[in-house]
Amino acid sequence: MKFRSTVFVALSLAVAACTAKKADDTAAKTDTTASVATATTPPKGTLPPGWENFRSAEFRDSVASITWSAQDSADRECEKHSECGSKGDTPAGIRANTEAKLVTPENGGATGAVIAKMYLLGNNPHTTKMYHLKANSTYYVVVKAAGVTGQLRYLLMQVANTGNAKTDSVSWGEFKSCSDSPNTDPARASWWGCSSHKLLAAKTAADSQAVMIGHVKFPDEDGWVSCASGCCVLRPATGITPLSAADSAKKKKAAK
Repeated sequence: MKFRSTVFVALSLAVAACTAKKADDTAAKTDTTASVATATTPPKGTLPPGWENFRSAEFRDSVASITWSAQDSADRECEKHSECGSKGDTPAGIRANTEAKLVTPENGGATGAVIAKMYLLGNNPHTTKMYHLKANSTYYVVVKAAGVTGQLRYLLMQVANTGNAKTDSVSWGEFKSCSDSPNTDPARASWWGCSSHKLLAAKTAADSQAVMIGHVKFPDEDGWVSCASGCCVLRPATGITPLSAADSAKKKKAAK
């Protein structure tokens, strides 16, 4: 099942009405009430201390109040090309917490806040090369202030769709600003890195499709989410300590 053509259509429609409310086209629970959060009150998705030790059922409960943006879907590169057909890709979806732009190191980021979720689509999904998405799980993007600078990093938490399995951090890295401020209110997410905002500026379906054609190719772009500075990408990094481990090391050092 290929999703490239449907991406062209879906994002072309998003250009025509990028701030319109859209129905959640998955079976996931969606809160349709208006947001009441402000820049100084914790946005929905703010997690309590100790969330790193949550099991799947507790984590699902903690994000149940989030209002999710419309889905962006795309074919993502498979971890093992031989298992994914001639083109070596598998479809995946991404949605933003519509209050993601309110999350800052001080507001939500102090303990951690969920700003987006990723998941596989289709009847025969395969593990993705980037982010390591697998079937039967949803992957929640948690951002949290880390290190002496207090800058936000992201941690991708694998949470089972049913049951109460342990959660697991499968990817982490920079929550990096694209250094611009497109109009993305309410927040949204896509698979197209810092080029995503170009779609919002496209005036016609043809313009939108031209942008997409330029980016639907390997290697995959980073995931993109609206953030306090406009838009930010989820850039997987090597050599960066996962947030939970960093916090643990900091506590041990302080205890000495």
